Amino acid sequence: EEYRDSLTIIEQQLRRLTRIVQDMFTLAQADAGVYRVQRTPFYLDELLRECARAAGILGSRRRITVRVEPVEEAPCHGDELLVKQLVMI
Repeated sequence: EEYRDSLTIIEQQLRRLTRIVQDMFTLAQADAGVYRVQRTPFYLDELLRECARAAGILGSRRRITVRVEPVEEAPCHGDELLVKQLVMI
């Protein structure tokens, strides 16, 4: 039972690290001009709150609290997915 639990934890961590590496690779491609950036209007303040909420859920199992100070409305024009990946990394 303990062996299976250990393998489950290792698998979860491997998936998490794989996702982080993939996200970093995507950002590197965007920086090098290889990745086609999809610029759209979005609100940075909303994206930050959404990321903080997701990080808080992920961190709750380890008793990690994520807080974001209130931010003024911040319209932005760029690749929302890339910005979200960057913030989550």
